[in-house]
Amino acid sequence: MCIRDRLSTSTTPDFSPEFRDQILDDIEKWTVLARDSLQQWSESLPSHVKAALYHRDSDSYVNVPVFIALLRGLGYPDCDNLLDDLQQGSCMLGPNRPTPGWEPRSDGKYQNPIGIEEFRKLNRAHVRDRLQSRHVDPHWQDMLKEIADEVSDGRMAGPYQAPLEWGTRTVAAPQFEHLQHLLPLPEGDCFVAFAFAVRQTSANGSDKTRRCEDRRRSFHNSTFGAGDIPMHHTAQTYVDTCAWLFESGFDPSISGQDLRGAYRQWPIRNPNHAYLILFTPSGPMLFRHHTMPFGAAASVWQFNRIIDALMFISRNLLFIALIHYVDDLGIIAAVFDSEASHRAFWRLCDLLNIQLKPSKEQPPDQTQKIQGVVIHIRREDISVEPDPERVRKLQNQIRAILSTGRLDPD
Repeated sequence: MCIRDRLSTSTTPDFSPEFRDQILDDIEKWTVLARDSLQQWSESLPSHVKAALYHRDSDSYVNVPVFIALLRGLGYPDCDNLLDDLQQGSCMLGPNRPTPGWEPRSDGKYQNPIGIEEFRKLNRAHVRDRLQSRHVDPHWQDMLKEIADEVSDGRMAGPYQAPLEWGTRTVAAPQFEHLQHLLPLPEGDCFVAFAFAVRQTSANGSDKTRRCEDRRRSFHNSTFGAGDIPMHHTAQTYVDTCAWLFESGFDPSISGQDLRGAYRQWPIRNPNHAYLILFTPSGPMLFRHHTMPFGAAASVWQFNRIIDALMFISRNLLFIALIHYVDDLGIIAAVFDSEASHRAFWRLCDLLNIQLKPSKEQPPDQTQKIQGVVIHIRREDISVEPDPERVRKLQNQIRAILSTGRLDPD
């Protein structure tokens, strides 16, 4: 039976890990047969979308046509809108499309977005004020290295010349071969946010620098409107699902995956709406995004729509209990099926060319660190404890604050 027949059947077959493997074998055959059509489809994309969906390490594109075909076969209700956003890019300004299955908002937030003309005036004034300050973040080199990598990967472009109306010059980065020369500014709007660094503690306890962008003060997020709330599965979801498996007579296990680059795998509709300035000692550098930027409210909604669709396929076609909190993906399975479920999800993403992060992979176990807490699964109970390493670091930070009488904004 081919995958199209499996999708069109009205009956649910008796499940077995072998049946799941047969489905994945069929998807693999499908992707091989559709390789030429995928290349042809990619040629029809806007150039920035094509660059965003291309992965150099696999020399291929995210397989959007097969992704959407699987969703259509399973009866997913939002395929046309999702296809439009994946092959034209997601909008970063303005009201957001509703997503199937999400709860409606009741707090009034994001109910009164500003219009594009008001935003244009406010953003222009914001840029003018910030260009006068020229504060250089102490971690600017880390952020520039990250930007240089993203330009190489097609997720960003630049550096660009400044608009004439700014009355100032932007600079290139001679230390990077591909950033040594300023590019002419593309025609159209130049809506800008400013980069800043956030220091975070990684999974292994070390500090790392994350580049963020202030899209609140730039007024990008003031244009955003939404009437629903993205679905987020918390540690409580893990506990409840494991308890249900125990009650059903199965020993549960948890495994974890992390999407590589998270928002940064997915294209935006108009790069002119997502420029970025990074201040360096030599002057401001101007880039623009091809993919969803961190700091944009729209990125949160659009990204979660895509991952919810991936979750829909995993659950309804492969019988994998996938849950997620943004880009942190978890699978809860009976112990006898935990390894097979874990491998099957990895294979599905590989076939669709949706990239996971091997360094963040968490093989199935009954003790897992999830969302900063440690979940222990035992027959007598399921416990949730704070991560000891995070507790230690937090205690050290509190002691340092109390001893110095100083609270650093970082």
